Amino acid sequence: MSAQVPSDLSSERTLLEDAELRIVELEGELSEAKRKHAKTKLHVVEVEGNLNEAEQKLFEAESKQAEAERKFLEAESKQAEAERKLLEAESKQAEAERKLLEAQRKLLEDAESNLFNCLASTRAAAQKYLDAVNLKEDQDSSAEEESEESSFEEELKDFVEEVLLELPEDKESVEEAHAKISGYLDSDDDDESEDDAFYSEAEAET
Repeated sequence: MSAQVPSDLSSERTLLEDAELRIVELEGELSEAKRKHAKTKLHVVEVEGNLNEAEQKLFEAESKQAEAERKFLEAESKQAEAERKLLEAESKQAEAERKLLEAQRKLLEDAESNLFNCLASTRAAAQKYLDAVNLKEDQDSSAEEESEESSFEEELKDFVEEVLLELPEDKESVEEAHAKISGYLDSDDDDESEDDAFYSEAEAET
């Protein structure tokens, strides 16, 4: 038994040395693992930092986009308001033009009505004169009657001239009628055919 002791001690020593070497190796592996873990942890921190920075930039980008959209909507609203005001202005302008045309039409109608009334007065005066001329032909030719007729004719002439003075002389057709009636009244020719021709001509002009 004493002879086997050294052999057993040697074997145990070898096992112990192997165990120590294995422990050293494991400690080395543990240290390497700890280093890798620390490195990985540092990388994770860097990644998290980059992620936070990216999230911050994304938030800023979204904020800028929201601001841009708000300004765009505001610009569209202003454009719509400007278009509404433009349409309102165009509507008011169209209404003003319509009222102006209506006023011009009314003035034209009034002017035409006044001119027609003046011409009607002229025709009535001419007709009255013609009636007086016809009446004159049916009367006796005594001196007294001629004097009365001459006075009556003068009154008719004054009446017709008074009516003619009321006519608007800026109307060319009325001026022509005025001249023709004045020339007729100043004429010494009492021929009935000429009277009828004048009256027909005055009727045609109106």
